[in-house]
Amino acid sequence: MKNKIWNLFMNSLLVMAGIAFVICFFNLIFSFEYKNRETEDTAQRHVSVFEYELKHKAYHEILDTYYAQRLNHFEPQKGFEDIYRVAEYSHAVFMSRIYEEEKNENKIKLNDTKREALKEKLGAYTYTAEEVEEAVWKE
Repeated sequence: MKNKIWNLFMNSLLVMAGIAFVICFFNLIFSFEYKNRETEDTAQRHVSVFEYELKHKAYHEILDTYYAQRLNHFEPQKGFEDIYRVAEYSHAVFMSRIYEEEKNENKIKLNDTKREALKEKLGAYTYTAEEVEEAVWKE
């Protein structure tokens, strides 16, 4: 009887080890899908995310990306130029709202000049100017 229980216990352990092996094997096989992740072009990935954020009018996310990039690179890296321009314009519009609420005429004039200069640099993303202004100024 003792031998029978021992054999049953050992067989159960063997089956569990086999199942664990199969699960680990499949995890290993499917993990090769991400092997190129290290060589992926980060600028291209950020541009794809940028386009998605523009489509969904998530300008706060664009600003987050902008600030995160500025921590490491003051000047935009290759591929990040558009993100910087849209984010800087968005920031200028946001600051316009703050200066209006503070009624600070000097800062309003300086910021309006800066905002107009940034608006001219938007290029293909000029349409975002109206969207950003609408988002910031709606109450």
